[in-house]
Amino acid sequence: MNAGSAIHLSIFGMHPVVVHGSEELKRHTLPRIASGDLRVCFGVTERGAGHDTASITTYPDGMTLFLTDIYRDRIDVRPIPKMGRNAVTSNELLIDDLRIPVEDRVGQEGQGFRYLLDGLNPERMLIAAEALGIGRPPSTRPSSTARSARRSAGPSPPSSTKFELAAAATEVEATQAMLDRAVLELVAGGLSGPDAARVKLFCTEMQARAVDRCLQLFGGYGCMLEYPIARPTRTHASPASPPGRASS
Repeated sequence: MNAGSAIHLSIFGMHPVVVHGSEELKRHTLPRIASGDLRVCFGVTERGAGHDTASITTYPDGMTLFLTDIYRDRIDVRPIPKMGRNAVTSNELLIDDLRIPVEDRVGQEGQGFRYLLDGLNPERMLIAAEALGIGRPPSTRPSSTARSARRSAGPSPPSSTKFELAAAATEVEATQAMLDRAVLELVAGGLSGPDAARVKLFCTEMQARAVDRCLQLFGGYGCMLEYPIARPTRTHASPASPPGRASS
């Protein structure tokens, strides 16, 4: 998940700029973002709402998007400690009397909510793909490491490890087919919001099931960092959260 987080925002976060931004704004920002020279952050909030988008009271026709520099004399950035996704930081921003140049506005004033909706389905597909990527390796790796760990932990039926891995791998492949079809529908312009949310929900929950199923094969050894199952176990809760909740 850390690897995906490092490029996640630069992919989905710029969608409103790519589709609705002025040519000047795109020329000024997109090449630098693609090269890594410009790092971006993203927030949909208002005073008192924090990261809970549902708490925003601004009417949809009153929201405006902008992409501007972080002026440290107007914006106080305070890092928030968290339990995962540490390749990128999460921060509390205190913004005071910040004036946004009109050239930094994305699209038309008051149309920000509609622009955000344009980017929801691509983001859902991106998160679904990240979740599938986390769930695939534990369920498709050779089972010798897991069998070795189980032998150290105690006796178990000789075929149980293969059965569990086969079940997890089958679910991963079925989920891959679902995601592939949804992406094709998205590219063709026919993927609805509810269908995209269902695919994201299924992929993220499948990932949690696959990782947990494989973790159980290691017994207590699964908590030790020398075994490869430890890493996806530490990160498997993250993809279900953005955007909003698992089913959003």
